[in-house]
This record gives sequence, structure tokens and C-alpha cells, in this order.
Amino acid sequence: MGSRVAAMVLVGVVLAGVAGLHPDAFGTAPSPASPTCTLKFRQPGGAWTSITAVGRAKDPTDYYDYFSVSAHTDFVEAYVSKLYFYTNTLDGRLYLFFHHNIDDGGSPDAAVTFDFSPLPSGVNAVLSDDPGEFRLGRAVEGQWEFFLNTDGGVVGPFPTGAEWDFTITATWGGPDPMQAWRVVDGPGTDFALDMAKSVELARACNASPTAVAGGPYSGTEGSPVTFDAGGSSDPDGDALTYSWDWDGDGVFDEDTSSATVQHLWTDDFVGSVTLRVSDGELSATAVASVSVVNVPPKITVEPLPAIPLFEGGSHGVDIRVDDPGADVITVEWTSEGLGSAVHTFFTGTSPTRIRDRLAGILGDDGAYAVAVSAKDDDSGVDSVETTLPIANAAPSATVQTSLDSVGVAFRI
Repeated sequence: MGSRVAAMVLVGVVLAGVAGLHPDAFGTAPSPASPTCTLKFRQPGGAWTSITAVGRAKDPTDYYDYFSVSAHTDFVEAYVSKLYFYTNTLDGRLYLFFHHNIDDGGSPDAAVTFDFSPLPSGVNAVLSDDPGEFRLGRAVEGQWEFFLNTDGGVVGPFPTGAEWDFTITATWGGPDPMQAWRVVDGPGTDFALDMAKSVELARACNASPTAVAGGPYSGTEGSPVTFDAGGSSDPDGDALTYSWDWDGDGVFDEDTSSATVQHLWTDDFVGSVTLRVSDGELSATAVASVSVVNVPPKITVEPLPAIPLFEGGSHGVDIRVDDPGADVITVEWTSEGLGSAVHTFFTGTSPTRIRDRLAGILGDDGAYAVAVSAKDDDSGVDSVETTLPIANAAPSATVQTSLDSVGVAFRI
């Protein structure tokens, strides 16, 4: 069962006396607390809640002095049993305080039993109440008569350089028992406990994870690059989340629970990305180099109509240009029959797809050579040559007759 503390509370009896307080064991000074360690509590079926210790520049004897208007009486509340960690800021030692209170109007008996199991090695009962008065700086509130131990007390000092946990199981009794059980946080906030359940108290230390971004990585614009942070780890075995800063602006753009992730650049890129891994409390970062190269545009000449193209008509060549990036595309045309032209396009999207056409009236038959190039803003270029076949058109005759004159006129 571990250490056992029992308390019987008798109300309505006023005694003239002073509460005696007995220091039992203070132990040796603990190691300095790690800044990554936290005090926590939970009850069965519940999640851990982090708390801080009440801090005062007093040793436990002075702080627990019921006869004076002591600081701990900030937390006294009628019919409520409270417990809280306490740090003596003069030496950094950590203790656990607990006390059970009844109102000053008089009430029947209440009894509380605490079972501690298992307390960390070296932790002992430090203070306990003798029979005597309980004062709040006004009239005597009640008399505490104790069996085995007290209506409240102090255990400690707790090691602050290691992890530990223990459980308090409470039994509530008496004709008029305690009505509530609470944990007090350092700033004075109360957390309600289920009186039917035990409470587990712990000091848990969390070591920082290690971030490994992998790399160097390489790829092409418009195609995803796979990043692998699987070399990252946490010494406590905590689950990690992974955050990536893709553009080096200090803002993490993507969060994921997976160690692998893909990212796509819409333009060529040479630089670094930053990985941040977090265990939910502490984090670490790492940098990986990345090289994403430009991909030149690609020209596709659209098929010509299946029917012949005759001289004298307006004809042209149609092309489609595809670029995996979000690049500015400049199309330059040259043709012996259609002349030359330069057209510039920017869609702002990736991939880029544009269509262009060079056309004009061709007055004679022949095979007209057409050259076209497409160049992106990173100097990637594609060029093609094609032929525009123009067929000869047979001459046509138009016969005109006149009734007023002799002869026939015709035009070819």
C-alpha cells in the first residue's frame, strides 16, 4: 500500500492551543530541474494535465504554519481536500502538500485516508499536524484530531533531476465527509478530481528529438520531388510531426505526420529547404539542399486538314506548346511565304499549355517551309520545321453574253 496517512476531522470544538508542526526529514538538496521536465497528473481513463508547483520563499515548516496567516491558506476551501506541489524558492526543493478542510460553522465528523504508492526513493513525510487549532487569521475554525498522521501534511523532497510517478488512492468517510477533491496549479487554478478514482502524479522529462532532413535532393520543374525525413528520431519514442519550409522564408508551409512527403516546384530552383520535427513539446530543425532544373518547352505541330490546300486561300500552321513549369513562353515564327512573327504567352499556371498559329494568303502553289521555336524564360528552347503544301488551283472560265451586240466575251 505504500505510505499511509489517515485523518479524522472533528468540527465545532474550540480549543485554546497552537498547532504543532514536526519536520521529519528534508533529505539532501536535489539536482537542478531540467527545463524540459514537467509535473503532471491524471486519473484512470483521463489524459495527462501539466501543472506547475506553487512557489514561495519559505521552507515547508513556515509555509504550513496553520497558527499564522500563512500563504498556503490561499487554497483552503470548506469541505474540499486539496493537494499541490510546492517549491521552496530559497533552495529549489520540491514537496507535495495536501490538506482537508471543514467550514467554521460546525459540522459532524469527516475522515480522509490517503494511500501513497509507490513514493520515489528518498521521499518521506516531512510535516504533519498535531492536535490543535486551525486558524485563518480570524476566529478559530476547527479542531483537527489525528490518527496515524494528520488532516494534512507534506511529503518530500522529490528528486528534480529524474522522472518518477506515484498514485494516491483516497478513501472518504465520516458522517459528513469531504465533498470535493482538487489539484491546485501553481498560479492557483483548481482542477477537479473524481473522488471515486485514484490520482497519478508524475514528473516527466522530455528530451528533444533529432531532425534529419536527408538529401541532397534533385528533380525537374513540374514534377514532384520526394523528401525523406525517416532518419529523424525521438529519444523518448514520442510520435513526431514533420513541418517543411519549402522556400526558405522562415514560414513552415506543410505539416505532416509522415516522414516522407512530396513537393513540386513550378520553376527551376537551387537552394535549401528546412525540416522541423516536433514531439508536441520540443522541436529540432535540419536543412537539406535541393536542385530543381528547368525543362524546356515542347512544340507539337497540329495535323493539317486532310483536304488539299489551294493557292489563293488563307492557310496556316497550328502548334501546341507544353511546358511543365509556369514559365513565360516566347514563340518565334519564320516562313518564306507567311513572313515572320513573335508572340509571347504567360498563363501563370503549371503545367503551361498554349496554342499559336501563323497564317496568311498564299498566292501560288508550292511547298512553303515554316520554322518555329518556343523559348521559356530560363532559356530552354525547342525548335521544329515543317512544310505547308499548297496545291495549284485550276483556272476557271466565266462566259458572258450580250443580246445587244454580236460576239461572246469570256474571262479566265
